[in-house]
Amino acid sequence: MKISVKFLGKLEAFFFILCLSFIVIGIVVRIVAYFYNRSLFLDEAMLASSVVQRDYMGLFQPLDYNQGAPIGFLLIVKTFVYLFGTSEFVLRLLPLISGIGSIGIYFLILRDVFKDPRPWIGTAFYATIPYLIYYSIEFKPYMLDGFITLIIFYSFFSTMNGRLNPWVNILICSLLLWFSFPAIFSATACCTLMFIKAVKDNQTQDIKLSAITSMFIGASFLILFFTYYNNITANRGDPYWSLLYFPLIPSGKESFDLIFLMIKNYFSVFGTNRIFILLLSPVALGFIMASKARRWFGILFFIEVLILLSASWLKRYVMIDRLLIFIIPLHALLVTLIISELWSKWPRVALITSILLVSLNVTSFRYLLPRYVFRETMEINPILEMTNDLKGDAALYLSVLAVPQYQYKTEYKKTQEYFSDDTTKNIRVIFGTGYYSPKYNIPYSWETEIDSAKLMNEVCSITSYQKVYLIFVLCENFNRETLLNELKKSGSITEIMNYYETPLYCFSKAIKSEPFVKSRGYSN
Repeated sequence: MKISVKFLGKLEAFFFILCLSFIVIGIVVRIVAYFYNRSLFLDEAMLASSVVQRDYMGLFQPLDYNQGAPIGFLLIVKTFVYLFGTSEFVLRLLPLISGIGSIGIYFLILRDVFKDPRPWIGTAFYATIPYLIYYSIEFKPYMLDGFITLIIFYSFFSTMNGRLNPWVNILICSLLLWFSFPAIFSATACCTLMFIKAVKDNQTQDIKLSAITSMFIGASFLILFFTYYNNITANRGDPYWSLLYFPLIPSGKESFDLIFLMIKNYFSVFGTNRIFILLLSPVALGFIMASKARRWFGILFFIEVLILLSASWLKRYVMIDRLLIFIIPLHALLVTLIISELWSKWPRVALITSILLVSLNVTSFRYLLPRYVFRETMEINPILEMTNDLKGDAALYLSVLAVPQYQYKTEYKKTQEYFSDDTTKNIRVIFGTGYYSPKYNIPYSWETEIDSAKLMNEVCSITSYQKVYLIFVLCENFNRETLLNELKKSGSITEIMNYYETPLYCFSKAIKSEPFVKSRGYSN
């Protein structure tokens, strides 16, 4: 049965309201999740070490815990800390601004660059991508990467369309390289497309402009590379990272297996949409390449992905989901542009496809509930609040990955700065060590092996006290139970609380009974 034009119009009006609701909810979800104020994740706490303790100049030096972040990101967050104090809210403010701001500029790109008559459809889809919601409330630069990618894209095409002064574009893009490491990929892709388009149109002035733009951006990147790049190379010596480089030229079954894993890992960021997006992407690319008006975007997307994969192949960029957030906005544009093409040809098909695309992200609304915001095995704040009130001679044991969070909550005072190879003590606090070591078999997963000598050293440090409260963070069940079973040989273990799979135990050392002493005058 054919859908009448009048009914189709009413349905489209209803869908317009639905899309606006999704955009608003996408913003509200981010704000609500932000104010749940979950505990800092391990990487957040390690990065906070440098931001909280150092002055501005200190941020230009290699960071604590082998962390790496763009200097512009660090300086902005340091300014927030200077103005508003140290708290999880302050540290996560820039990612929140980036997450919400990216929704606005995504809408502007659809409206101004692509002249999409229904920009709210693509914006509703983008605003509710689960991964982007989560990283809008994490103290890491990944959401800022996506925001900056969109800014660079908008700036370049505003210049190419004559709406922005070329020198303003050069200034914007050259500066943004200092706020996002993958920004160089987007800037290079845009410069390359500008040159290709200028050559095709035989525009000598535009060829010169693309060359000048490339020169200034390249100079900015070289300064960044030789003055600050060492901050992000220290932790790349870890065996885990060596497995995450893309095999641009496959050399056997293992290479193809790795490519498949990396594609699967990347598409997981789209949540329940992953299969739909995976299947729709090549179709969308085909539609765009067939459209003369938008073919240049398909070329740009291909160039940026090729640059990214080449950089990874040259072991300059690892392929892991959170480091690929910067490409998600462009991928989302690729997918949503097909909707615009469908509306101009087959409006009924476009409406059904649009509803499907937007509604599949409804699962993102789960972030309105705290249990989907808090990270299991990492919610240490309530536990530390409880242990702060403990009296007596009890000591506190921190598993190795709980140390950075504890340091953050105690303002990094009188504690070690880095992970230690040996169990150390500070007054009545025992800093655990890695008595288990990871064994990397394939990317994105690993197994752990127990180091018997370090395990016994851990046990001896704990059993030297009569009573010890044990906090385990990001510790696999097997590793935790191995230590607890060893401790049970010397006393009892009681689980005091468990907050989002983050447990607090109490170890009580067994009291040895006094040997029997014969009284004077007693005889057999």
